[in-house]
Amino acid sequence: KDIKILMDRHTDKDFYTKKKFNKKILSKINKFKVLVAAHQFNDAVHVYGKFLFTDFYEWMDYLGKCTQKTNYEWYIKFHPAEFETNYKYIKYFAKKYPKFIILPNNVTNTQLIKEKINIILTVYGSIGHEYPLFGIPVVNASKTGPHKPFDFNIYPKNLSQYDRIIMNLN
Repeated sequence: KDIKILMDRHTDKDFYTKKKFNKKILSKINKFKVLVAAHQFNDAVHVYGKFLFTDFYEWMDYLGKCTQKTNYEWYIKFHPAEFETNYKYIKYFAKKYPKFIILPNNVTNTQLIKEKINIILTVYGSIGHEYPLFGIPVVNASKTGPHKPFDFNIYPKNLSQYDRIIMNLN
């Protein structure tokens, strides 16, 4: 699955099917576009120590509340391999917070980069070393993680700082 993420950057075709993308995924409206790189809800929540929330569910709920306070476009993307196992959660959050836009499970990083996603939100995902290569900032909902030793991710010190960052992403 990581090979797909890395390889699909170099083409406008799906890595596995070689099907060319024609349909634009992100809206054409000139709003700040936020990608929530969601985690598998039953995955190791505290693999890198405590993060700013109790679990991924609370993090998504917090972000859902943020959708109601901001004028951003909010997109949710799960890794394609985890899409089906998380679909019930995706539907729940999209219904509770209608500003969340669920991306299709076959949307690629290449397409999102080409369509100019503005920023990525994650807890500690590998996306933290992928998108910065293209000048797209990544904000982690944790104090530590695999990218902490480097300066290409944003790691807030506490929930208050995280909140200030989220409310002022643009």
